[in-house]
Amino acid sequence: MKTLKGFTLTDVIVTMVISLLITSIAFSIFRLTYNQLFSYQKDKDKFQDLLMLHTAISNDLRQSERVTFEPGILSVQSDYRGEMQYFIYDNFIIRKIPESSDTFRFRISDIITQHQRNNSNSNKDLVDEISMIIELDNKDYPFYFYKNYPLEMDFEKE
Repeated sequence: MKTLKGFTLTDVIVTMVISLLITSIAFSIFRLTYNQLFSYQKDKDKFQDLLMLHTAISNDLRQSERVTFEPGILSVQSDYRGEMQYFIYDNFIIRKIPESSDTFRFRISDIITQHQRNNSNSNKDLVDEISMIIELDNKDYPFYFYKNYPLEMDFEKE
């Protein structure tokens, strides 16, 4: 009788178990890498939103003529862009501009403003400085914004 060379059932089972182990290790590494990448992307998006908020407030203050603050509302008036308002709540800020609005979801605390000049058109004081603490992932980030008014405004008061 002629014998054929081949694999025994034990050889096939051992090979399948080894390939199953290698495949499961590869998928575990892939899953861990994917979770790390997703976590990094989530953190990057949060910091991107924080940067967008900082940039929006900085640009609006720089391009404005008058900045006033009432509790919870930062009003920024510009002759060519109109009035923009920031509604500041404990857990988010809404930026309302004539064309649209934005929402920034951060925990905000310790809002401090410096009023040094009086606007001759209204009884509200103009804001020179505003500072706030924004919490992101249990870390506090201090934000400071300054408004430089033209020198002519000092002479309007006299």
